[in-house]
Amino acid sequence: MINNGGNYSPRWRDDPTDEASPLSRTLPSNTNNTFFNNRLNNNSNNEQPISSSSPSTPKSNNNRVGTPILPASTPLKKLNFDNYEDSAILNDTSVFATIHTSEPVITIDLKTTSPLSKPTPSRSTTTSSSSSTTTHLPPLLPYHSKIAGKLSNVPRFHFPSGKPISKAENDATLTKIEAIFLARPQQVLRPRDFDEVCRKMSLPVYTKRAVYEAVCQCSRLTATDNPDVTFNQFVVFWNELIQKNHDEASRFIYTLAVAKAGLPGRTYLEKEDFHSILYDLISTYPGLNFLIDSTLFHARYVEVVVVRIFWNVNRSWSGRITAHELRKSNFLQTMHLLEEIDDINKITDYFSYEHFYVTYCKFWELDYDHDMIISREDMKNHCDGALTNMIVDRIFSNAVNRYPSTKKPTTTTTPSRRGPVREEKIETIGFEEFVAFLLAEEDKRHPTSIEYWFRCIDLDGDGIISMYEMELFYNDMIEKIHAKSYETLEFSDVVNQLYDLVSPEDPKTITLRDLKRCGLAHRFFNTFVNYLKYLEQESADGERATVKMNGDKELSDWEKFCAVEYEILLTETEDEENHDT
Repeated sequence: MINNGGNYSPRWRDDPTDEASPLSRTLPSNTNNTFFNNRLNNNSNNEQPISSSSPSTPKSNNNRVGTPILPASTPLKKLNFDNYEDSAILNDTSVFATIHTSEPVITIDLKTTSPLSKPTPSRSTTTSSSSSTTTHLPPLLPYHSKIAGKLSNVPRFHFPSGKPISKAENDATLTKIEAIFLARPQQVLRPRDFDEVCRKMSLPVYTKRAVYEAVCQCSRLTATDNPDVTFNQFVVFWNELIQKNHDEASRFIYTLAVAKAGLPGRTYLEKEDFHSILYDLISTYPGLNFLIDSTLFHARYVEVVVVRIFWNVNRSWSGRITAHELRKSNFLQTMHLLEEIDDINKITDYFSYEHFYVTYCKFWELDYDHDMIISREDMKNHCDGALTNMIVDRIFSNAVNRYPSTKKPTTTTTPSRRGPVREEKIETIGFEEFVAFLLAEEDKRHPTSIEYWFRCIDLDGDGIISMYEMELFYNDMIEKIHAKSYETLEFSDVVNQLYDLVSPEDPKTITLRDLKRCGLAHRFFNTFVNYLKYLEQESADGERATVKMNGDKELSDWEKFCAVEYEILLTETEDEENHDT
């Protein structure tokens, strides 16, 4: 039995008993090579492993218990066998070390082993002396990096801020921009002159106001005074921009963030960051000239566009748009379309004025006192009272509101739940919340709409819609239908249809993944949200006919809704004008 002689846990490598090697102990500071050379010579002459004939302690202090002898050129230190350099010391030299204890002496033979060999404990061999035992130490493996072999040669492929651009390419772009400044009489640019600068920067032209304001922020100028900007002032912004931002998405985000909040910038965008480019769009886009004088509606148009941007781009519901989300969306491509198309209504994504007009009129119909706030009672009048009471309660909860991580809602949250459940309810909502509701209600096929209604029906926020939750909402739907003197199926009959419709992976619950995969989530949610749409789909034969625009693009449910409603509103307006005349 080996006397540990110290406070360490014995352990053999790869030993299921979890015992450690005695050689993991700290080396003494007075070890020299004399004892090692003498012992090694005796061993070579006698061809016998070194062992002691008695368990007595050695005569010299130079031979400490359990100490492997190191070459003279090697500084003495505490050996770490998990370290490649320490393991190489033992692998490169055949060392015999004697462990002297009060028990029978154990001689350990350190054999030179290949660094790549698999450690295999050797059997102990008994020497001629009955009190001595020879044991082979398992060979040590060298240190291996986390990425080894072929993976170490794989080139980098993940660039969160875009693939780096060469200095020569950035310098060439800056030279082109310098030529724009030099072409001006006083070699300065005004805000309206930054459209050509945006083209050279490969940014959408209608980010020109944000670029100008970002340059002013970097040079400590007041952008609201519209000062002239020199090339040197632009270079300050340019050098900050190209340090960590290498593609259009990351540079777009950095520019808008600096324009709003100044340096050092951010890697995400919030709602207010879009205001500068959207107000500039109203002022300079040819298709919105009719709106310039109607300043009362500028803020409302901007709010609708911003909500639609976050609805389509911010897939994480964080209230912050990242470069990754921006790359996956079509927003920058749509921004470039503004340079080619003068009719704003032909750009149905994000910027359509007709869509804004329909949305604003729908809100105005419910807001009887016109204070830009909608109460629960106001919302119950939407679509002639088609919404159920439970759905109205969920719309007026924070389950479907977006909060940035730095802003905490005033309501009490349930942190132990997975879903976005808030315990308290909201009594009123504003224009932005109504726009989000209308987008979800009129286009339930949209991925964000599916998430919106899933959050509403998932009462406990556990990430699944249970049969209990479905029964609660459907019973509320039955009350609404019976109040209108209609008949409908009982829940036991409807639930079987719903499970056949969705075909969930778990036959007892329905997840968000199931609804997105099935392709019929709009029919599922109509069963619990809007009784008029539910009765319509139950009485119709199949799905509605698809409507296509010029080309192969199919109109979304939202685009079809806005087209129909705009024609109705236009007809009503013409009738009122004819009646007045």
